[in-house]
Amino acid sequence: MSSSAGKRRARSDSDDTPPSSDNETVSGGSRRAPAKRARVAANFELQVVADAPVEAQVAVDGPVAATAAIAQDALANVQPGWLTAAQKRARFLAKYNGMTPVQILDAVSKTWRSKVYDHFKPPKVIPATTEGPNVHRFTCKIHPGIWVDRSDYEDSTGNLRRHVLKCEPAQTPESEVITAFAAGSTYSAARVRYYLALWCARHHRPFLAVEDAEFRALLRMLYGRVEIPSRVTVSRDVQLIMHHCKVIVVALFQAYPGRIHICVDGWTSPNILAFLGITAHWHHDGEIAHIILDFVRLTSSHTGKYLAEKLIECLKEFGIEEKVLSVTCDNAENNTTMLKEMHVLVPKFRGTLVRVRCFGHVLNLVVKGILSQFGRQHLIEGGDDDVDDEDAEAAQEADESREAADQAILNSLDDEELGVDVTADDIRLAAGALSKILKLSRKVWNSPTIRAELATLAADTKLNSEVLIRSVKTRWNTITEVLGRAL
Repeated sequence: MSSSAGKRRARSDSDDTPPSSDNETVSGGSRRAPAKRARVAANFELQVVADAPVEAQVAVDGPVAATAAIAQDALANVQPGWLTAAQKRARFLAKYNGMTPVQILDAVSKTWRSKVYDHFKPPKVIPATTEGPNVHRFTCKIHPGIWVDRSDYEDSTGNLRRHVLKCEPAQTPESEVITAFAAGSTYSAARVRYYLALWCARHHRPFLAVEDAEFRALLRMLYGRVEIPSRVTVSRDVQLIMHHCKVIVVALFQAYPGRIHICVDGWTSPNILAFLGITAHWHHDGEIAHIILDFVRLTSSHTGKYLAEKLIECLKEFGIEEKVLSVTCDNAENNTTMLKEMHVLVPKFRGTLVRVRCFGHVLNLVVKGILSQFGRQHLIEGGDDDVDDEDAEAAQEADESREAADQAILNSLDDEELGVDVTADDIRLAAGALSKILKLSRKVWNSPTIRAELATLAADTKLNSEVLIRSVKTRWNTITEVLGRAL
């Protein structure tokens, strides 16, 4: 052994730092807390005492008692990571003074949040054989002959987690088959986190799904050492992946020599949160490429100026504010103002000259123009008894600016421009038929009893039947679906 090694051994053996008691029974020794941590804690106490005001020092009888009181007060506010084992134990005993070891275990176990505890049976209290602390014994569920002991004042899960990672599940015929099947694949904890994040993001799964007991049991059945992240970790991973991909997209746009088209549309969630969806579209190798740039939360009134600021802010993040060729949006008046404000913010952008009307919205206007002769707006305004609350809510949720712009366009059309040659009798006949079908579909939709009776009658006559659907005001294509289902 070298002299330097001997010196290190001597310093370690003379250290007064108490050993850590978070050990697995298969290990023969115990780890010593770093001496540096003890010295940092001691120096911190001395510094606090030196900086304490004179009033605090004379409040206790005698300078020694005053110094001790100040040190104890400082010790109570020291971060746990700076405390020695003896200091942590003293604080622990003071906190749970007057409680039995079993009561203490019950109290501290209620604060445990880590999933690592699920791998073990409920811990037991092992009384101290000397003046040392009591021990909490965690017995492995898979291998009951192995357990991990931890001092009652400790809350670290390090040794518990290490045991979980090296613990092999009990071999069963099912696990043996799966092990043989997966023999050619390699496990990676990072890859598991990556796929879980993609799964939640792409398929709209809640982050809480990764904490379902059955889901975790399924993964552990496939691989006993699998590290399953918490919902917080998955949420953070999704954001990390998004930021990483954003850097790649920015580099792609910077290298792209052509122009980019932007589509913008607003959306309000069921819990009344407003968002602005922004997508980018461009030509690449003979194909149209597209990507969602952002889903911007709108927190102010949807004025054209505010929308322009948010849109330009998003475009600048991707470095394409001067590469935009056109912007596709609906007929809402605030979009016209938005395009004008964008020209002010980015002079190279040509404003309303590069506006593209949304084809889907134009088609929507065509349908509205036709259905307005027979349609449902007069039913809502006239207080028709068969118009239910959902129809009224749909009418209220419709974008007022968009609806106003649509109505102005419809009002400006002459009957001749519509290109529809119908008489008053034709309109009356069509309106009556449409009204009856809509009423019937609503009654059938809202009555489980009627639906069951219709299904029974159809089965008795050996007819194939489908449930009548109802129309929704904000989804104009449902009129066609209602008529098709009724016929």
